Amino acid sequence: MTNYSRSAQIQFTGTSSSLRAVFNPPIELDPNKVHTVQLSGGYFTVAWPNISTKLGNNTIKIAYNSGTDAVPVWTYTVITLPDGRYDVPDIGDYLTNQQRNLYDGTTRHFVVAGDATLDKKDDIVGVTIGFDNTSMKTKVYLQKNFQVDLSNMGKMLGWSDNQVLTTQLIDILSPTIPAPEGDYKYYNITCSLVATQPVPTSAGLLQLLYTNNPNTGSGMIQELPQNNVIPRVYLDSGQTKIHQATCEITDQGGNLLDMRGQNVFIAVSIDEK
Repeated sequence: MTNYSRSAQIQFTGTSSSLRAVFNPPIELDPNKVHTVQLSGGYFTVAWPNISTKLGNNTIKIAYNSGTDAVPVWTYTVITLPDGRYDVPDIGDYLTNQQRNLYDGTTRHFVVAGDATLDKKDDIVGVTIGFDNTSMKTKVYLQKNFQVDLSNMGKMLGWSDNQVLTTQLIDILSPTIPAPEGDYKYYNITCSLVATQPVPTSAGLLQLLYTNNPNTGSGMIQELPQNNVIPRVYLDSGQTKIHQATCEITDQGGNLLDMRGQNVFIAVSIDEK
């Protein structure tokens, strides 16, 4: 007589967005009973890059006028952000540091005030990007003789891509609220159970999909809802032997997310009704 499982919990753990569990012996369910499957909890760190070469949204171009208003002579410098996860203040901090690093001790194209003999944190840079907490928009400030081309980062900062800002010596607010996630505003969790009917030649596949909007701050823990929040999915009556299960976390384009070595824990429950 087969000792059927009335319930089972499948746990996926690892450091990637593609996880797999194999059951030997398989999880055996009573073929005469009704069973449901539910994503029952878990957590992972929001660590996948929202700025990268692959996404094509990692450059800003700064322009400095070494001439006059009547006869401008523009020098353009492209600043490329390393692949990573950024919010607006992070982008601003990186841009500021890079401008300070570009100061070579002779020309002052990027550092427009301060003493070169002091710590670089005392220097004022040509282009400043920050976040305005009142309007919830991106704030850009240009010193005299500076412009900025937001290039392929414009959309996520609240402008359009390749937007050129030229107004100097006043805060410029983005027309829309910034979207640090860019085109990838959601993550998907897809859990698949591979089962066979009593006749081994017939295979069944069940997919459990959960979609949500992530926290945008780098390093924040994303906790999944507990039981009874995510709807249950009914197993087909023929899916009585669960041999393996897989779990993938993807962006809304279906691409596996780079978890950057952070721990992932996903729990799936199977219950007899």
